[in-house]
Amino acid sequence: MFFIAIFAAIFFVLVWQARLYRKRSFEELKCETRLSATEAFVGEDVYLFEQVRNTKRLPLPYLKVEDDLPDGLAFILYDTDEKTGRRTTRQVQHLQSIFALPGSSEISRRWRVRCLTRGIYHLDSLLLVSADVLGVATNSRRVDAAAENGETATLVVLPSAIDLEGNFTVSRYLSGDVVRNHCTISDPLRICGAREYTPNDPMNRINWKQTAAHGSLLVNIEERTLRERFNLILNMQSRGAERDPEIPSNPAAIEQCITVCASILDRVAAANLPMRLIVNTSPEGFPESVPVDEEGVGAKVLMTPVYEGRRDTLTALRVLAALPMRYSVNVDQLLAHIVEHPHAYAEEGSLILVTAYIDQQMLQVHELLRAKGISLIFYVTTAHNNVMNIPPDVEVYYKI
Repeated sequence: MFFIAIFAAIFFVLVWQARLYRKRSFEELKCETRLSATEAFVGEDVYLFEQVRNTKRLPLPYLKVEDDLPDGLAFILYDTDEKTGRRTTRQVQHLQSIFALPGSSEISRRWRVRCLTRGIYHLDSLLLVSADVLGVATNSRRVDAAAENGETATLVVLPSAIDLEGNFTVSRYLSGDVVRNHCTISDPLRICGAREYTPNDPMNRINWKQTAAHGSLLVNIEERTLRERFNLILNMQSRGAERDPEIPSNPAAIEQCITVCASILDRVAAANLPMRLIVNTSPEGFPESVPVDEEGVGAKVLMTPVYEGRRDTLTALRVLAALPMRYSVNVDQLLAHIVEHPHAYAEEGSLILVTAYIDQQMLQVHELLRAKGISLIFYVTTAHNNVMNIPPDVEVYYKI
């Protein structure tokens, strides 16, 4: 009877502690995540800080924390070769950590996270798995990992600019100032030589270095330039005929288009030129969008305000980062609407179309817009083209 009583007591204790841990493991267990930065560019690393606090007195002999990152982010782990001592890195999206957490204690961890794809990411929860002393009763729960102020860890990954000349064929003019012999306005930033001073020349054009070298007053010869303005069209379709009426079939091609748009915006901002973004995606979620029409195609197109200079570059990049992988209208419908309302889209400038493909309809739109005094320039990011011969007067930039 004595041994039976002992076994009964042990069995009772095991059942009791299993039920206790199953019921109270996640009570007064708080998790918090925060990021070292809220914005980063593609290719950059940020730190993810995690803190798990057990504020109750009951210790947790077994606690497993599972971290999952969304597609577009990756943990950076370092491995060391025992023989050579060489360190290597690897990227993973799922991590598991197992530790014991005594009562009224906490544990803090830091992970390096690499930004792989542009987008807006929310790191708002962790998966916790707990067990009793013997590991018999396991329990799992996904807990909210918001900070004490209630804010979730949100990371905005902005698209990075690339070298357009190194990745695309050479273009005649991308954007900015174009030299014109008949222009009446000269550009003081474009100096093409020096000449003798005349009484009609303003004093601010005197080149004092050349004057000292030659011993007579010399003034700068400034090139006469014409400032051209471009609006940027982003085609969210990867093919002319998509299988899905809203989702592009080749998201990687669209991401490449977004990267090219970011590169063009970066170059235009350096020249302090105004530019709009026009995207055939829904304007919902973009309160700054300027609708062309109250209904029809114009109401389904995202058109941003005018961005100008470095001060607006980040705003434009945030719009690119927030773009959903969807299109609201067919690009042929958008281009037809542009032909019908050219000055609403092109204003007094020209248009740049960044697209994953080029087809005959686009070339026809080029001819129609040229007849109205608007030039259309193409950036093609893939080799998926439906045109055999492109006229020599059409300016196309192909991916190298």
